[in-house]
Amino acid sequence: MTYTGPITPGGEHISFEGNSIQEIHSQIKALNPDFELLSPDEPPSITQRSDSKQSTKEKVLCNIPGRYSSTANTFWIRSGIKYLKGLEGKCGVSKGPRSCARISCSYDSGIWLCNDNEEKLEVKCSELAGYAEDIIERCDEGEYVNGQEFDEGGWNVVVAEDLC
Repeated sequence: MTYTGPITPGGEHISFEGNSIQEIHSQIKALNPDFELLSPDEPPSITQRSDSKQSTKEKVLCNIPGRYSSTANTFWIRSGIKYLKGLEGKCGVSKGPRSCARISCSYDSGIWLCNDNEEKLEVKCSELAGYAEDIIERCDEGEYVNGQEFDEGGWNVVVAEDLC
């Protein structure tokens, strides 16, 4: 996955690559030890609101078959959601179709961004958190969850088990 965003308040956008937002967060902290995630309760800045597009969420599937069929621990998915909500920048995945990048992983519980477009995709990390929240809301089976939410823009978010 890629992340592009500021590491200082109002700072320039810098690009990072890693296996999850948690790994990229460690890279950011190495460059700026004072870096803090935004509070999930903070309203987005005016610049964040102005360039975000209107949601084009399409549908949610629960208990998806195939590669992402194992369930994730709901508690750790919520932890990943907090990381995603706390970033001002964009999470990215290479061009598709069927290109997926794990954007969060904690204790074998992963969130993926999957791209079916023929060009690289970048979406606000905080927006992706909303897709993962939708999956929990519709697919949670108590302690565990598995699901996928599609966007009309040719991409989707998956919540499932992964080794990390």
